[in-house]
Amino acid sequence: MNLGAPINSAALEAYAALADGGNTLVFAADARGKPNEDFDLFVARRVDGRWGEARRIEGVNSDGNETAPHFAGGRLHFSSTRAKSSGRVRFDASRRESWLKSPGNGLGDPYSVPLSAIITGSSTPPA
Repeated sequence: MNLGAPINSAALEAYAALADGGNTLVFAADARGKPNEDFDLFVARRVDGRWGEARRIEGVNSDGNETAPHFAGGRLHFSSTRAKSSGRVRFDASRRESWLKSPGNGLGDPYSVPLSAIITGSSTPPA
């Protein structure tokens, strides 16, 4: 369901999740405000029945894609394609296979942050 402005925009928006009694909305958006941007997670709060402006979740988004937000156990869980290192490594088939099977390989690992961090806007980068 399209919620209209200020939630929906001309960007591709998907993967919506609600928390806090339906007053906190987290969703992923592609190229929202910047061309050629990866998916980032945004949060919006509903106060007195009206949605406020959606903002990027500081400390959560990376240079990869952040998608699939959901809430459980007082935390925001999501998937990210962030890589553990942006440095270049000499190609080695055995090293490459090991890297592909490890976390931080840029293929969509799970992460989480406390729900309180996204509601207040003061989160630390996920481990």
